[in-house]
Amino acid sequence: MAEAAWRAARDAADVRVRLMIDLGAQLGLRRAEIAAVHRKDVVGDGNGWALIVRGKGRRERTLPLTDDLATRLLRASGWVFPSTQPDSHLTPDRVGRLMQLASHGEWSAHQLRHRFASTVYNATGDLLSTQQLLGHSKPETTQGYVRVADNRLRAAAATAA
Repeated sequence: MAEAAWRAARDAADVRVRLMIDLGAQLGLRRAEIAAVHRKDVVGDGNGWALIVRGKGRRERTLPLTDDLATRLLRASGWVFPSTQPDSHLTPDRVGRLMQLASHGEWSAHQLRHRFASTVYNATGDLLSTQQLLGHSKPETTQGYVRVADNRLRAAAATAA
C-alpha cells in the first residue's frame, strides 16, 4: 500500500473516519477492534497512555498510544464509534465500509493492518514485537502480514558479497 494513498484519504476524511484510519494505520487494529473501542479501554500505563484491545479468540492485548491518539480517544464518553442503537457501537462491517469509502475503494481496513505490520517490522526487524502488537498467537501468521522492504533485502544480500 502506498503511503501517499492512505495519508491522502486520512487527510480528506471527517474527524470520525480519520480516527478509524489512524487506529488501523498506527496500531494495526482489525475493523472489529476499531468498532469496539470504548473510552474505558484507554488507560495510563506508567509510561503514558495505552489501549486495551479485545481481539480474536477473546485475547486481550495492551497497545501503547501516542498522546495525540489518547487525547482523541479520551474525548468519547463511552463507545468511541457509537451506533444509533442504545449502548452499542458501529458494526465492524460499517467501520470497514466507511474506511474503504474514504479511500475511494483503493484499500481496506485490513490492508492498513498489513501496512502497520510491515512498517513496524521494517523499522525494528523484530518479528516477535510485531506479532505481539498485532495480537497473533503464532509468528507464522505475522510473517504473512509483513512485506520486507527492498532496501532491507538489498542490505541482507550485500552481506554475502
